[in-house]
Amino acid sequence: MKKLYKLGLGVIFASLLVACSDDAKAPAQNGTNNTTTEATTPVAQDEVTSTYELEQPGVTIRITLVGKDDKITRQETDSIIAYDAIGATNAEEAEQILSAVTNNIDYAAIKGITYDMTYGDKEAHETIIIDLTKADLAELAELPGSAFNGDPNEGVSYSATGQLLETAGFKKVK
Repeated sequence: MKKLYKLGLGVIFASLLVACSDDAKAPAQNGTNNTTTEATTPVAQDEVTSTYELEQPGVTIRITLVGKDDKITRQETDSIIAYDAIGATNAEEAEQILSAVTNNIDYAAIKGITYDMTYGDKEAHETIIIDLTKADLAELAELPGSAFNGDPNEGVSYSATGQLLETAGFKKVK
């Protein structure tokens, strides 16, 4: 089940980075319907939010995307990982396993990322908040499990990220 959690972690960063937008190609989404606008005619829009969830045996991942003008400005990921799903019997074992899965990276030390991992009696709860107005996308692209398509300096496409999450098995819940 460590493999499942690695997949989830990879999806989190991949969803953020694979969807780097190319303004000439990415449609803008207004949050209320699926109309598109050409990038050559910038249209101001209000902030939009979408939440996606993936439930697998022992692991639940909930990703909330916040964006404006088809650019993600913030991504919040909450994961609940049952110890038995990763082969752990207690918090200490879970911490060792999850640290190894993440290559012992201190995500909280990365600019633009707020990271918290708490260990309960039977499960761990991980929260990752990425403020894309502050984070260095090129630095995020270097993290294990991340990949991107396009120039990170162009930003991250809100609509393409949502489509990628749904393709990866996430369900849009709001």
